Amino acid sequence: MKHIASFCLLLILFVLPAVGVAAANPPAYGQEITLAATTSDERITALAYNSLRSEMLVLWQVDSGNGNYDLWARRARYQGGLQWQGDAFAVAASATSERMAAVAYNSSDDDYLVVYEYQFSDNDYDIYGQRVAGLSGSGDNGGELKGGPFAIGSTVGKEQSPDVIYLPASQQFLVVYELDGDIWARRVARQHLGDNNGELIGTEFAVAADFDHEEAQPRVQASTQQGYFLVTYAYAFADGDWDIRGQRVRGMRSNGSQLIDNAFDIAFTSDSETRPAVGYAQDAQAFIVVWQAEAATNSDVRGAWLDERITEGDPVIGAPFVISEDALALERQPDVDVDPATGDVVVVLSYKPDDPILPLIGTVWLNPDPTAIFHILRPLSLYA
Repeated sequence: MKHIASFCLLLILFVLPAVGVAAANPPAYGQEITLAATTSDERITALAYNSLRSEMLVLWQVDSGNGNYDLWARRARYQGGLQWQGDAFAVAASATSERMAAVAYNSSDDDYLVVYEYQFSDNDYDIYGQRVAGLSGSGDNGGELKGGPFAIGSTVGKEQSPDVIYLPASQQFLVVYELDGDIWARRVARQHLGDNNGELIGTEFAVAADFDHEEAQPRVQASTQQGYFLVTYAYAFADGDWDIRGQRVRGMRSNGSQLIDNAFDIAFTSDSETRPAVGYAQDAQAFIVVWQAEAATNSDVRGAWLDERITEGDPVIGAPFVISEDALALERQPDVDVDPATGDVVVVLSYKPDDPILPLIGTVWLNPDPTAIFHILRPLSLYA
């Protein structure tokens, strides 16, 4: 059923760890908040946290007519409950579609970089960027935006499914995306501090481009202590058998290869592993990677810890482990977040018990110690 009356953001505590308000092992609860309420098709796409102002930036895409999607945003703060900060505003709203946004916060300049798909034509999608001011009304001419949209990946192919992260040590963003079955990336500078006082650093470069195998669904995180980027992605090992791989990328532009060592396997069973997500646990000096594992008609969610200090060879700590599995229910579309203040780790997923019931949202709290014998701290909790 298509929801046309309203679009609601379900704020569960899986969002709150990123804002540093969750106590250790907090109780689970849910709160439904109306984000946008029109007769258009609206879908949430990304959320970032402003550590300087304890504020969130929530992004969603809206069908403005005839399949032309625009991107809108709104600020929010958690103070005993969610409080909206100002009105919604357009981030990208041209005569062509802008959608599938990702966003990262830049603590050096107190601004955000929003990256998104720009539909140049039916067969040509590009990746564009738009900066959003960290403080409402501090953008150009008192607006919310800083500068205008700029192209990040714009070949004659299909650049899609972007993700982005900021690395304070190098003061650079890394934007990753799909390009016709491969994974590519490009560095973005702080505003006007790129090549020739522009926005970009260097040219696009391949992260994973195996001629015989497709790569898709890139996600990126930053190792703040070791100063590099980690890209995770799905790798088509064989027909119907996808695996999860990782590739380290240098924190700074290099005259040689932009990559650190070779790609490595994270999950490579006979199941089809897809939809990776990655979080960073600074105190544990580790990344946490989660994914969807599918066999026959059933799907579960699994995960693995990676040692960020290992920059050559296999960094996987121990063996991959089950986060949520059920013989009948479908567990899908996992995401993961780590509270930088407490180290709490939470996985959020979609849980569908059977055909007549719509999917539920579920959370699983993980043990923040990557070397622990038991990885599950709090098992699956479900929300209607």
